[in-house]
Amino acid sequence: MTLWESGVVRGLGEPRSVIETCPNILCLDLAAASAAGPLPSLKALGRAIPSCGGTIVRGPSDDSGIGSITFEFERRHCLAIYTILVAFGLELSAEAHRRLTDLCQCTRMSPAAFGTGIIAIHLTVVSRCPVIKPCCCTLLPS
Repeated sequence: MTLWESGVVRGLGEPRSVIETCPNILCLDLAAASAAGPLPSLKALGRAIPSCGGTIVRGPSDDSGIGSITFEFERRHCLAIYTILVAFGLELSAEAHRRLTDLCQCTRMSPAAFGTGIIAIHLTVVSRCPVIKPCCCTLLPS
């Protein structure tokens, strides 16, 4: 049974033969929000990920305010990829932070065992609603 058939990978559309046939690829489905909107953030990520050793599998797409990108990289580059995601202003979900932290920790603690695999990430980004802070004048009694 492939990763696609087992349901480990969700929402990626048609399977890629490399991911489908290679058991050494770990697939992560991550979620994030962006104040700039999904498409500008994902386009910038699409230019930055290759500079850290990553490969864009499926480019940035935007379907009614929800953007997504799929990319893969060698596991030894996980800290650089995590850094880029945060540096580009993405507000990763708590689960995404946990998964990436675990990935980076395991890779750092056992580079011989974990440093050579391939990681595939499907990142879904939504627009973050701006927070409207009340003006200090509205808080004063009249």
